[in-house]
Amino acid sequence: MDHIRWLLITFLLTENLSSEDILIHPNVTHNGTCNVTVTLSCAVIGSDVTVTWNNTNSPGTEVTNHTLRVYNAQSHVTYTCTARNPISEASRTAHIPVICPTEAPVGNDTQQNTRGLRWTSLILIIFLALASVILIITSYLIVRHFHGMKRKSQDPQQLVEL
Repeated sequence: MDHIRWLLITFLLTENLSSEDILIHPNVTHNGTCNVTVTLSCAVIGSDVTVTWNNTNSPGTEVTNHTLRVYNAQSHVTYTCTARNPISEASRTAHIPVICPTEAPVGNDTQQNTRGLRWTSLILIIFLALASVILIITSYLIVRHFHGMKRKSQDPQQLVEL
């Protein structure tokens, strides 16, 4: 008789679950390359609820309580949190787009990029120095040329000869 009372009380006090009762909180972490870890926490409004996740058999996934962690996550995979109580079941699906960060490569590639950047900077500095020297010499010659023309036009002997 106590078992029947317990079932009746549970049935009367337990509400039907809906997808609106399930909240999925995503957290996406990049570790410098396109190695992305997705952590999804499933929160359910209601009592006497158990939570399960789908896609937990694939490699690189682990479930702890209501949290699903996916290592090296792929963009095309969806994850579904399902909540169950004694009288109902509801699910909510999350699709987390995985976008690889655009960072400089790590390791030897970074050293090669740094060396290439140093050479490019050195060549640019040499080019700018040469351009500056040419500009200064050209300016000096132009000033000297006009200064010489000014002297010739002020020379009275040249005016008489004309």
